[in-house]
Amino acid sequence: MIVFGARRKLILAIVFLFLLVIGVVNKLRQLPNSIVNQLEIEHRSHQPKRSYFLPETGSQTNPHQNPSTLFQNEYWLLGEEAILEKMQRPSRKLSDFESAGNNIMIAIRTTKKFHQKRLPYLYDTWLNKVNGSNVFLVTDAEDEEYQERSKQLGIHYVVSSLCGESLLWPIPSRWYLCCRTGEALTLMYKPQNIQYDWFCYLDDDIYLIMENLIKLIAKFPKDELSYIGRPGTPWEKPHKVSEKQTLINNSTRKHYHFASGGFYCLSRTILDKIKPWIVGGHNLGDTCRQLLEPDDLTIGCAVELLGGGKLSRTLLFHHHGMNLAKAVNANTLKDQIAIPYGCGQMCKYGGIVDNAIEVPNAAFSFDEDPSRFRSLHCHLYPQATICK
Repeated sequence: MIVFGARRKLILAIVFLFLLVIGVVNKLRQLPNSIVNQLEIEHRSHQPKRSYFLPETGSQTNPHQNPSTLFQNEYWLLGEEAILEKMQRPSRKLSDFESAGNNIMIAIRTTKKFHQKRLPYLYDTWLNKVNGSNVFLVTDAEDEEYQERSKQLGIHYVVSSLCGESLLWPIPSRWYLCCRTGEALTLMYKPQNIQYDWFCYLDDDIYLIMENLIKLIAKFPKDELSYIGRPGTPWEKPHKVSEKQTLINNSTRKHYHFASGGFYCLSRTILDKIKPWIVGGHNLGDTCRQLLEPDDLTIGCAVELLGGGKLSRTLLFHHHGMNLAKAVNANTLKDQIAIPYGCGQMCKYGGIVDNAIEVPNAAFSFDEDPSRFRSLHCHLYPQATICK
């Protein structure tokens, strides 16, 4: 009877402890979930409908103009503004170091679950055409295959475990994306990376034409507060900060422009000014939380409302949120900078199922190359190994 009573007490103690743990976990979940709900409600209420627009017919910034004029002045920007004068002046003379793009850090943000799905398109194509030592693949897990492929190309494979998701602390996925972007930005401040004047971020589904990016960056002195990208909203309708955000309190400005998140560039000069808010996983994560916005809008807000910078607009950066066949003229592919891959149903846009660029005389069929990256690569570099 004594043994039975002891066992009974032990079982009751275990049940009580289990219930106590469940209660604590639920309490932990309540705070983040309230943040999730607030973020999602605020984002839906205040986020304007994204419009990756083209210039109006007759505009001087026509993306279907003669390819030979693409790197002339008007193509870069929309509308009339002071920044246009900056683009109209001649490109500055570059040193051999700059001409090779060695002052530009390329940071690719990805996650382990997308390695097999997206990275092959990058490693088989444009990553073979750049100096790998300037490329940093920022991910959240080890991967023997892509660590080896990165090593072969000289690419830095960076694992950031700070921003890994937790079952006990389910902070919204948007916070994790902000955190990982903030961790990528810390790379600019590593002692071994002081040679970089520019930080260029891109998603893991973007084809980058590096030589064209170098031409664009040559138009911006490195000591200016430069922020380059494709606007996420029509220029005449800048984004307004949420009424419930807790970061921008005394600013007379409540509207700002932001570069859509697929690809954008920041000068070290503007980074230095906004470093407290965006450099570091927790810093950018917390700033996103205060603004109730994702990372691309948060960086735009930091640049324009906290750092005194201004978005310089270009039509040569592209994203999935547009009709790619219409937005990217097939005759101007060699003059573009950032092009997203086609991905079938995942890229549905405006009723277009297979939303992808058109490649003249494509080396691969759509079934063979739904991304169009391999076809694009062969269009740009017909002597590449995958084209033979």
